[in-house]
Amino acid sequence: MALGWTPNSVIHTGLSSGSLDQIKVRSKTLSKPSGRTTNDIVYLNSKTSWVKVSSGVDVATDPEGENYSSELAKSNVIAGGVLNSKQQIRSGIFKGKDDAYTLDSVGTGYRPIPGLTGFQSEILGSYGTYQRVAIDFQVNNIDQLSTLDQIYLRPGMNLLVEWGHSIYKKNNGNLVTTIETVSDFFDNITSEDDQENLKKRVYDQIDYFKNKSDGNYDALLGRITNFNYKFNVDGTYGCQVVVLAHGALLESVRLLVSSTTSEDTTLSTANQARDISRFNKFFNIILEQGLLAPNSDVKDALKAEIPEDYNLFDKRLQTTGRDFKVLSIGKSTSEDNPGDKIIKFVPLYIILEMINVVFCPKTDVNKDVNDVEFFTGDPSGENTTPYLTFPGHFSINPTICFMPKARSKGDPLSYFFTNLDDSKVDSIIPSKQDNILDIMVSVNYVLKVFGDLLDPSKTDRKDQSVYDFVRIILKGITESLGNLNNFDFHYEDQRDTVHIVDRKVTPNRKHIEDSVLKVRGPETTMHDFSITSKISADLMSTMAIGASAQATDLGEDMLNVQSWNKGLRDRFNPNPGYLGDNTNTDQAQQNIQQQKFRRLLTYICDVDKSDLKEKGGKFSKVIRDKESVTNDPLSFINYNAEEASAIRPVYEKVMQDLYKVQTKKEKESAAGLIPVDVSFKMTGISGFKIGQAFTIEEGTLPEKYNGKVGFIIKSLSHVIGSDNKWKTDVNGIMTILSEAKIVGRDDFDLNKFISESLIITEVPAPEKPILNWIRRESHSPSGFDKAGTPSESKSNWFIGNPKDKGKYGVVRQGGGTTGAGNFGVSRKNSVGSHEGIDIRIPPNEAIYSPIDGNVKFGSTFTDKGGHFLEIVGTGDYVGYKVRIAYINVSYNREEYNEIVKNLSTEKGYKEVYLLNQIKPVIPIGSVFDFYKGKIKAGQTVAYSADMINGYPKQTSDGSFITDSDGLPEVWPGYGTPMENHIHFEIKYNEALIDPIKAPYKLS
Repeated sequence: MALGWTPNSVIHTGLSSGSLDQIKVRSKTLSKPSGRTTNDIVYLNSKTSWVKVSSGVDVATDPEGENYSSELAKSNVIAGGVLNSKQQIRSGIFKGKDDAYTLDSVGTGYRPIPGLTGFQSEILGSYGTYQRVAIDFQVNNIDQLSTLDQIYLRPGMNLLVEWGHSIYKKNNGNLVTTIETVSDFFDNITSEDDQENLKKRVYDQIDYFKNKSDGNYDALLGRITNFNYKFNVDGTYGCQVVVLAHGALLESVRLLVSSTTSEDTTLSTANQARDISRFNKFFNIILEQGLLAPNSDVKDALKAEIPEDYNLFDKRLQTTGRDFKVLSIGKSTSEDNPGDKIIKFVPLYIILEMINVVFCPKTDVNKDVNDVEFFTGDPSGENTTPYLTFPGHFSINPTICFMPKARSKGDPLSYFFTNLDDSKVDSIIPSKQDNILDIMVSVNYVLKVFGDLLDPSKTDRKDQSVYDFVRIILKGITESLGNLNNFDFHYEDQRDTVHIVDRKVTPNRKHIEDSVLKVRGPETTMHDFSITSKISADLMSTMAIGASAQATDLGEDMLNVQSWNKGLRDRFNPNPGYLGDNTNTDQAQQNIQQQKFRRLLTYICDVDKSDLKEKGGKFSKVIRDKESVTNDPLSFINYNAEEASAIRPVYEKVMQDLYKVQTKKEKESAAGLIPVDVSFKMTGISGFKIGQAFTIEEGTLPEKYNGKVGFIIKSLSHVIGSDNKWKTDVNGIMTILSEAKIVGRDDFDLNKFISESLIITEVPAPEKPILNWIRRESHSPSGFDKAGTPSESKSNWFIGNPKDKGKYGVVRQGGGTTGAGNFGVSRKNSVGSHEGIDIRIPPNEAIYSPIDGNVKFGSTFTDKGGHFLEIVGTGDYVGYKVRIAYINVSYNREEYNEIVKNLSTEKGYKEVYLLNQIKPVIPIGSVFDFYKGKIKAGQTVAYSADMINGYPKQTSDGSFITDSDGLPEVWPGYGTPMENHIHFEIKYNEALIDPIKAPYKLS
């Protein structure tokens, strides 16, 4: 099975035992070469189908419309012919109202009763979004049309359509020749409970007859959506009525903007604009409660302001056995919207429950009975809606959602606020199971999506449906969780409930080992079997680029293709990553992956304002220096949308890798589906459902498929053709059942993975070309122009003589807040290792470009230290990328003179402080502006900055950055004991190189 699968899931479980037994009974009867009984012969030769259509329309019996009766519908049930009020086929002539022939009022004589002429049921849309039934019938005069028009050609009204086999064998082999249908459909409603339970009663009876008949009966209770009729030359009318299951209503339910309930009468005009619907008001009240407000206070506020809606919501919540949960965090880097200073989270089931309360259509506006609604939980506590997840899986965007997993507070791949806090008695974390409904979703995000949907400048009116609203929320959750899941809608068979499911969670072979279908041979009732691939352009592109990608560079969807193609190789494309055979794990590749993972850890720690520490072989996050923290990091996040966007590709890659190693570790099958369809026809049966899984008996598909592939039913249709036989068409999509074959270790350990990623793998520097040294020197050591392990002279020149503890080396060995400046050393106050070297240099000294290249100016290298340059190699230096930090590009002379003049006239502390920082800089105009972003090796590219005392902030053209008062902004500097230096970092083909081991010549 794929990670996350459970046997209680509403999708991707095996076929029912009843359906499988029925297929065996049919096959056994067909396979008898001789000795067939009378019952066998009757079953094989006399089996036909039947259809019965009953209207749910009651007709007023008085002019005022106060009393209604089902008598007209009861007397005009369509079933081959038309049934009378006793539910018997009309017969005879000249006897009365129940005759089979009636006298036409327009003088055309006696006409026969209406009759069915066609029937088709389809489950349409991706993975069975909704069921549609089309019924064709003929009426034989205008009187009959007038009667049936009232009860069958009325969009929005309910119809019950039943069909089945007239003769069938039960699973025990007994022959059944009687037809049973819903008998009390027209019973009068005598109480409110009867009215509220009417649909459930019909649904339960449908399920009863399906089970009793062993799949030889089926039915649909749905709404009329369309009809048509045409006049024929013989005076008859050909009519058709189309019925949709109640679940289909969800796609057309609008986000109706309405005022609040009748009890809400104290709103100000501003609040009325804000609370454009009862849905908004509910969540705005939650959002307005303080950061530290307990759940009890939130509930009290809801009770006080919207008692009617809250009581209805609370009643519904209690029936699911779920709790009211709200989690609050502060956002310490809110961009522009003060309302985002506090973020409130609620489980997805609370959002869906409020949609049920406010937007879902009611069967009676005065009752809490919906025509269709979202599933919000099973009172039994069973996890029927699991989702794909694994250790280390977390949300890249904690302002949208997070998963309430059982994790320690300092877990490295998570945030403080999402983890278990033993000090909180009412802690809502963790969830007991990985259930989609338990995912915590930001109220702020939900309200933003809602507002954007209702904004005509952002959304077309046709896209303002409940379906679109939930779909966008699910899209945001999917993206925040790494695009590993495929959250979608699933419409439960014959019910008015819509489930949110993850289609990536699929079974393995042992879970559907009994669901085997035989589609060939004289004894099978299945025929027209076919296999068709439906590879999308996107997937084909991914497969095509596999040759240039590592096995772990490709998305998790490709694991299915890996398993499918295992043992095969394209002679023209021998080593594509998607085959799972790519063994390119050289040092450079490992170096690059380590860099990426360190960046991700740094992002997480920055959000939490934390540092990563190791103790006893395990890594955990700890709070940074309290003096540098604006807000408590256990209750606040330091989220930055731009940084999250920049790190997203790395995050998704790491999540894919963790998913794969966990799949390998647990010896599970790959998640998801392969776009290869299977289709076949069979004798009609009602037991198959959308989302069920099955396999095909060995000997039908090529041997390579045996034991490896299964199929998920994604569409069904039932047809009664001109031969009066009920046929079922099945269409499925392939999934891999066998264990995924993934390159990598079986003994994966996350802590070991982190530890290895924090150490930079050595990558040798190229021998050629020789780089220019970046500062002016009077001499160079022997071996300066050689790559690789440095000579003793070169080593001492860089890091100093060990006897002197590096005091006179080019690279600083101390005198800082984060340790030595050597390549690869660990950092005390950040994640990972030092990716370059720190070269001692006084302020305002010229720095020379080590390579030919294109230069990019960076505004912020660290919060205290300032600017940097990135040079991308050109010409002989293609492949090189150099970063030099703690620099300036010189300053605009005119601005410098003006600022110094203005500061010199003031004697305030701030002016004196700024003057002391500005006076030392070199105002000759931007060297960056001079070389227009292109540089040659040996040319002056920048000047060293004063990183101890600080220096003025600038733009790439040398202009000073000033505040609202016109005063220059400055980098504060690190102060002592920091030594002035520049950071020098080299990459070759994206892999980090120890700068000491590169070859140089003096500029």
